[in-house]
Amino acid sequence: MLKNRPYRLVPLSRIVLLKLYVEHVNDTALERFTPADVCGLFRVPMSRNLIESALERLSREGSYNSRAVSGHGTKKNGDRGYRIGDEGIFTVEAALKDSSSDLSYFMKVEDEGQALEDIAGLNGIFWTREELLQDADWRPLEVSKEAHEYKDAVDAAEEALRAAEGSNELASKHPEEREGILAALRQGVEWIRNKVPSKAIIRSTLLEPLRWIASTLANSVAGEAAKRAAQRILDWLSSLLF
Repeated sequence: MLKNRPYRLVPLSRIVLLKLYVEHVNDTALERFTPADVCGLFRVPMSRNLIESALERLSREGSYNSRAVSGHGTKKNGDRGYRIGDEGIFTVEAALKDSSSDLSYFMKVEDEGQALEDIAGLNGIFWTREELLQDADWRPLEVSKEAHEYKDAVDAAEEALRAAEGSNELASKHPEEREGILAALRQGVEWIRNKVPSKAIIRSTLLEPLRWIASTLANSVAGEAAKRAAQRILDWLSSLLF
């Protein structure tokens, strides 16, 4: 039985980096953060071991002078601490410029526990580039259109499309993206309702635009509908593949 909630390490590492960035920008008095310090930056209970793994991962990536996080001291002596580096700052800045990114979504959503689940949870709707590439399969899926998971996915996708079409925020604030997003969703709904799609088609015409809407229109009716649809589609895919 798990005492703490499990999270995928790569997306969790990005959230940890964001937390360090916020403290850096806010001129925190701490010069270095221990895993316990970082756990304290979250509004929900976190596994200290997972946070430590995320910090160590960030401190090992890249060359010595271009790491997202620098580690100081040793665990053996009990003085191991971490601080964000220039590369980490650049990474977070790039993500925050993109309104559809995982870190932008995390900053917008009021419920931090839910945001963690959506981004780093085992069944989250956000994926890293590596995870997406692993899922690039163009073979048609074996679909049973009588399965309740399939029906739930179709219904949720159609609901998300209607919500996006009727979203004043999407029309007024993102008019250039709106046409392409809606075109992709309409194509995706057509594929899962009337054709035999592949994982790659579902990813490009449904999951990616739904993720964009969920992040860009977070806390709106359209954003919540997109998040529900992405989760129902992932549940359906899981029922087919496992």
